[in-house]
Amino acid sequence: MNKLLNASANVLENLPITQTLAVIEEMGWQLVHVGYIYRETYSVSRDKLFSSGQQIANEGEIVAIYLFRRRNSEQE
Repeated sequence: MNKLLNASANVLENLPITQTLAVIEEMGWQLVHVGYIYRETYSVSRDKLFSSGQQIANEGEIVAIYLFRRRNSEQE
């Protein structure tokens, strides 16, 4: 079973997200909610030259969080 799941994960990894979500829904899961967060991966700050305050540079990525619910056989 784990080999099957790993193989499925490898196939899904190379698909666009819309196709990945469609495959997951075909497997019997229903997408209930999607949320997005900004995850900071790097930040640096320094004092401004010739003025007050600081300069701050941030780097990060937007991460999607998907919530699925298993469909009942009655819903299908």
